[in-house]
Amino acid sequence: MTQRIKKIALWFTVFLIAAVVTQGKALAPLSPGPVPKPHSGVPLGNRVSFPYIHEIRIEKRTSSLTASSLIWQESGIPLTNAEQLARFEEAVRTAEIMIGQPKAIAPDFKLIPVDRVGKELTAVHLWTGGRGILEVNDLYCTLTEDGKALILSLLKDAGAY
Repeated sequence: MTQRIKKIALWFTVFLIAAVVTQGKALAPLSPGPVPKPHSGVPLGNRVSFPYIHEIRIEKRTSSLTASSLIWQESGIPLTNAEQLARFEEAVRTAEIMIGQPKAIAPDFKLIPVDRVGKELTAVHLWTGGRGILEVNDLYCTLTEDGKALILSLLKDAGAY
């Protein structure tokens, strides 16, 4: 009788596991980067302004702690070339606003536009994985393919990527 109960329990366990897997409820491996939520198709455009950018300082995340206790370190040289600054603005303005907030690990970079007197303007947080995500003024955006290429090119120009 005990053998029969063990066989029934084993078959029940196999059946239960198969049911869970076929319903898509099996545990998935952890994602290495952010999972973008659907974007609205609306470009960030004029919702953010960077008046009188003199340079862009780049900081790289040096820890994988939670967002409230991130450690940032200056990385590369600041971007000061007028063409670089224009490319940065173009990439940010063409990013598409996301619906909601992504489930994401901490950002990889912080890009800080600075005006002529050294005042830091709104910081732009960047996740480089996948399509690329920006956070500007509490708005999360996905970069266009061209926008991501522009930002990565700027990071390479600065020696930060």
